[in-house]
Amino acid sequence: MTMCRLIAGLQLIGACGGAEVPAVRASSGTPSLVTRAPSATPPGGIAPPPATVSPGELTTGARRAMDNLVAIEVFALGPVGPGASPNLGESLTRALSQQSDAVEAFVMLSDHRNPVTRLYAYWALRTLAPDRARSYAAAIEADRSPIDTVSGCVGSCERVGALARRMEDPGDLLGRAMPTP
Repeated sequence: MTMCRLIAGLQLIGACGGAEVPAVRASSGTPSLVTRAPSATPPGGIAPPPATVSPGELTTGARRAMDNLVAIEVFALGPVGPGASPNLGESLTRALSQQSDAVEAFVMLSDHRNPVTRLYAYWALRTLAPDRARSYAAAIEADRSPIDTVSGCVGSCERVGALARRMEDPGDLLGRAMPTP
């Protein structure tokens, strides 16, 4: 199967069934995406554990980083594109991890309606709070939301749960831990 593509404004149905269609902005070379609004309930019917603080209790820096991270629509770890540019989702995840309240911010994001955001939150929690990540593992591994991914210059469409399970394999690029802040 091929990944979803946006060609000259036409949506082609690929592996993501037309739910999400990746494109690369010609001006920046950064992956972008045209999407339908994702479901508020993660597929699989398993809810992640609740956050222990409200968004208003987070620092301004954490709230700002969260606002930026929830807008990311393509999941990638490592450099992407022809110029091997740092990918924005990973950069924003690392920036949020520097905040004093990062763990609570990532716990909140683990229940966000954007499946890409949930996956970045899980990746971060695996390093910052492994016990919290383990309590969320069942929910994310059961998540069948299709998302577009980029690895280097190659794009594909994969299910969130499958990507989360790959994070458990240290031999897989996704299995590398987020660097400790």
